[in-house]
Amino acid sequence: MESHTCNIRTVSADGTQFVAQELATRLKSTDTIVLSGSIGAGKSVFARALIGTLLASTGKSEDIPSPTYTLVQAYEANFEIWHIDLYRLHDASEAVELGLEDVLGDVLCVIEWGERIEHLLPASTIWVTLKSLSEHPDVRLLRIRTNDSQVAKRIAGIAASRD
Repeated sequence: MESHTCNIRTVSADGTQFVAQELATRLKSTDTIVLSGSIGAGKSVFARALIGTLLASTGKSEDIPSPTYTLVQAYEANFEIWHIDLYRLHDASEAVELGLEDVLGDVLCVIEWGERIEHLLPASTIWVTLKSLSEHPDVRLLRIRTNDSQVAKRIAGIAASRD
C-alpha cells in the first residue's frame, strides 16, 4: 500500500487551526483522523478547530473540551462526530470495551493518541502528526498522511495559510 504524505509548517496557533479547518472541509462522515504528537504539540488545538468547523457548517457553536477524562465526546453536525482521547488508556483492549471497534468507519472519529489502537484502525485512516520545535515554540510541523489513494485525492492541496 502506497503512503500519500503532505508536510506543512505553521508558525502560529492560527496557522495550525487553519490547516485543521481546511482538512475539515474535505472529510466524509465515515473518516477516521488520528492526531499524534507529544504532549503540547497541538493535538487538542487541531481537534477543536476541525470539530468547530464542522459544527459551524450547520450553524452550531459548542464548547469543545478535550475528552482526556471522559475519553469520548460526541457531537452532531451534518453527521455524528466522535472526539476520542486515548491518552489514559493502558491497553488497547480498553478501546474495545469503549465500543470504538463498532464506530470506526461508521462515524467521523477524531482520535488523539490513536497510535495506541493502530491495529483497530481502518486502512483509510488519515494520520496527522504534529511536532513542535523547542527553539521556536509557536512553530509546528504537521505531517498528514494516508494509505488510501481516494482519501489522498480529497485531502490533496492542504497548505498552511493565515500565518
